[in-house]
Amino acid sequence: MRLSDQEITSYQERGYLLRSEVLSVEEIGLMRAAVPDLIAHNPEATLANKGNGNVRLVFGPHQASETYATVMRLPRVLEPARQLLGGDVYAHQTKVTLNTRQGNEGWVWHQDYAFWRSRDRVPGPDILSAAVFLDDVTHVNGPLFIVPGSHRGGLLETEDGVLDRERITEVCTVNGIDVPTGPAGSVLYFHGSAVHGSSGNISPFDRRILYITYNAVSNAPESFADMPPEYVAATDHSALSAVDDSALLAATA
Repeated sequence: MRLSDQEITSYQERGYLLRSEVLSVEEIGLMRAAVPDLIAHNPEATLANKGNGNVRLVFGPHQASETYATVMRLPRVLEPARQLLGGDVYAHQTKVTLNTRQGNEGWVWHQDYAFWRSRDRVPGPDILSAAVFLDDVTHVNGPLFIVPGSHRGGLLETEDGVLDRERITEVCTVNGIDVPTGPAGSVLYFHGSAVHGSSGNISPFDRRILYITYNAVSNAPESFADMPPEYVAATDHSALSAVDDSALLAATA
C-alpha cells in the first residue's frame, strides 16, 4: 500500500510511477459497468470527438457514481498520492477518458498544470494525477506517452498549454519518450508538469482510464470570480479520508 523509498525516488526523477494491478478484476468490473451511467449523468460534463461525435471524456465521475467516489478513497490508491505530495490531499478533479476502440481521437502534447494554473488558479505545480486503467493499456490501443523528467523543467510557457512541434521536438530529443503500459487495475501516478499526450485508438480494444487529480490541501486555490464548474474544479478542499480497503466490493455484497 505504501510506496517504498525507491518508488518515491523514481517518481521524483522521472515524473511518473506505475503500480501494477492495484485494483482487482472484480473492482474494475464494477467501474466498467458504471461507465454508461457516467456518460448519461450530465451531458454538460462531457467532451466529444470532433470527428465521429462520440463522447471522449466525462468530468466528475465521483459526483455521479458512488463506485468512483469510493475508488479515490481506497488506501491503495489514496495513500501513495499522500506520500508523493507530502500530506493531506483533496480531489481537485476527476475524469474518465474513453479512448474506445476503432477511431477515437488522442490528446495533443501538453502539461496539465498549465490548465490548472491558468483556469483553476492552483498556485503551485506539486499536483498529480492517478490514472486507473479500466482496460489493459498496451502499445497499440492509444496509451499515454510521457516525457520522463520533463516535470523538472517546470511549466513550459505556451499560449494555451499545448506544446507546438518545435517545443515538443526539443523536449523529447533531450528526455526521450516513455510509454507506461499495464493490465487493467494498474495505477499510473504522474506529476502535473509532466509532458504527456496520447495517440488515437484504431485498435479493436478499448482503452478507458479514470484520472483522479490529487492536490495538496496546502496547495488549494482561493475562490475567485467566474470559477469553472464544480465538475471541472472542486471547491471543497477538505482532506480526503480513507475508506476500508474492501469498501468497493463490500458495497455490492
